[in-house]
Amino acid sequence: MKLVALAAAAFAVCLVVMAMAFSAAIGSGQLLGTGPSSVPGIPADYLVLYVQAADQHKIDWAILAAIGKIESDHGRIQGGRCATSSAGARGPMQFMPATWARYGKGGNICDPRDAIPAAARYLVASGAPSDYRRAIFAYNHAGWYVNKVMKQAEQYRAMAVVEQGGVVAPTAQIHDVLTNPRITLTPTQRSDLLSGGFDTRLISVMSWLGRPGHSYQVCALRNDHSPGSNHEAGRAVDICVVNGVVCRNQTPSDPCGKQAVAVAKLRGQMRPNELISCFDPDNDTSTDPGGSWTIWAQADHCDHNHIGWDFAAR
Repeated sequence: MKLVALAAAAFAVCLVVMAMAFSAAIGSGQLLGTGPSSVPGIPADYLVLYVQAADQHKIDWAILAAIGKIESDHGRIQGGRCATSSAGARGPMQFMPATWARYGKGGNICDPRDAIPAAARYLVASGAPSDYRRAIFAYNHAGWYVNKVMKQAEQYRAMAVVEQGGVVAPTAQIHDVLTNPRITLTPTQRSDLLSGGFDTRLISVMSWLGRPGHSYQVCALRNDHSPGSNHEAGRAVDICVVNGVVCRNQTPSDPCGKQAVAVAKLRGQMRPNELISCFDPDNDTSTDPGGSWTIWAQADHCDHNHIGWDFAAR
């Protein structure tokens, strides 16, 4: 791997001590990664990708984020375009073409949604998590580079702000949903999306659920659902297939059920206040119908997950 910056450049980051400590242990591979809700200097959408890739491959999110910082400043160098080094390394994680051919899985080297998981795969193949120094050295054959990544990762952990039990969802656009090969839509649903009028929160969560390594099929969006509901208002979606498995009598352990549980952990403006499945995804009676946040089980939703909002974005 070729560094984008000069090897001799000094690297300085102010160490911010947070009141809440972050555990470096990685989660157990849930559909959506859990971890810090924010880290100063890391864009929110990149942080989500680092945490999710680390969660999936059971490595340290801070190591991934440190490499992303050093290689491309989280995609911000060269005006935010697809960074290209003098040696021919490309993209936010600066892959050489030959290495990308091995670990990119046919993805877009310039897209962080493909590049960050590829970097995680490369690190695992090179020795992570049992030997991070060896894995980082494989990424860039320089001792000073290994030390720089380890130091940056340590600083990111110290700066991490953790929201217990919460997950982070980046803002997305309709284009992100339409062009995501992991989201299956009917022609009617595509036409609906192209016509506009959808809540940004819904589009963002739909895009987020289609992250690399996970797929789903929409069974009802707007015009293919009965009128008089949040579907008609562009604030709801029904999902009936997750990771190739048809939703049927969902439980917390099957793909559809895991998706519902993960959505229940959303915090902030992206958290839906209408989440219905075959079981109670958050196992909390205080969020059952009657309150402002309603997450509950309903018999006629045992073949799909309903995700929506019954009020317009404020």
